[in-house]
Amino acid sequence: MYYLGACNTLGRFAGGPIAMIPHFSALRVHNALLYTAGILTVLAAYAYNFTTCAIYAGLCGFAIGIKIEIKI
Repeated sequence: MYYLGACNTLGRFAGGPIAMIPHFSALRVHNALLYTAGILTVLAAYAYNFTTCAIYAGLCGFAIGIKIEIKI
């Protein structure tokens, strides 16, 4: 839970600057991160040890954090 929470917080702080990049719209960022979180969840079945579970939690937490921050 630590990795999920820490990366979720980082994602929330990074959400604004990422959405303000000139060629990225907030909708495009939202959809890309939603797709990324879905692919990571499908690949979570292959997380057999603590390290891979922590990587999954961190990446998924970051993606969900930005997604929540943008709020489309």
